[in-house]
Amino acid sequence: MMLAKPRIRGLIVPVLTPFDDHGRLDLAALKSHVEFLVEGGVHGLFPLGTAGEFALLSRDERLRVMESTIDCAGGRVPVYVGVADPGTNNAIDYARAAKDAGADGVVATSPYYYKVDDDGLLTHFRSIAEEAELPLIIYNIPSWTYQPIPLSVAEKLAEHDLIVGMKYTTND
Repeated sequence: MMLAKPRIRGLIVPVLTPFDDHGRLDLAALKSHVEFLVEGGVHGLFPLGTAGEFALLSRDERLRVMESTIDCAGGRVPVYVGVADPGTNNAIDYARAAKDAGADGVVATSPYYYKVDDDGLLTHFRSIAEEAELPLIIYNIPSWTYQPIPLSVAEKLAEHDLIVGMKYTTND
């Protein structure tokens, strides 16, 4: 039986990760920012993407950002948490944590730093979606991953029930 894919719509905005003057997470500022975005009429939130500086955060900080964002959104808009990591198992771990925190979906890049072939890309994205049991948006950002997602791979991934979209960031 084929499941209906969730419909992603409207303006889903990247959420900045604020820091205090000492370089520590500023969760009060994060909550204020999320409230501002939701009250401003966005249709969804995307914490822990490139603008959220996920790669500079510890595991604990990433978990605190995802939990705070989801908590503050309070179900008023969907939250699609960034779970990018060069390792598939780590990305799966973040995706499971996002599910446990109440995320509506996750967003993942291809494995950065380590280049994989097309089969590796397929396995990476399918594994994240299936293990987390959450809708997955693929984040194609070759300027950071140095690995564009080929159209042939995107077409195969689009057939998967839990892979629901692609964020494509390019300078071209």
